[in-house]
Amino acid sequence: MRKWISLALCAVSFGALAQTARSPATFTAEQAARGEAIYRDQCQGCHGDKLDNGEFGVPLRGAVFTAHWHDKGLDAPFQVMVEQMPPTNPGGLGIDAYADVLAFILNQNGAKPSQAPLPADPEKLGKLAAPN
Repeated sequence: MRKWISLALCAVSFGALAQTARSPATFTAEQAARGEAIYRDQCQGCHGDKLDNGEFGVPLRGAVFTAHWHDKGLDAPFQVMVEQMPPTNPGGLGIDAYADVLAFILNQNGAKPSQAPLPADPEKLGKLAAPN
């Protein structure tokens, strides 16, 4: 009986671990460049020109960003952006623009561009990891 309980607990633990395994984020250089332009126009006023030196917004790069998002899928920061940013017009940038800004933020946190764009689909983003 104890063996079965131990095996069941191991299976549950392994299943939970497998569910949290995420692929590295992908985005194109062009997407990150579009995101930078949007960031400079819409986000820099609060988050700062270096993404971590704004007077009003939380840091979007460096240790604070990494510590907050490292164990979550990219759907989490994407949803925050779509639902809360910019504060004067939440959701007003359009879904593709938010994906572009997220690509720029990822690039500023050490992720390298690839051939595949970052999706603007929360379900797909949930399967991708933020850089560590």
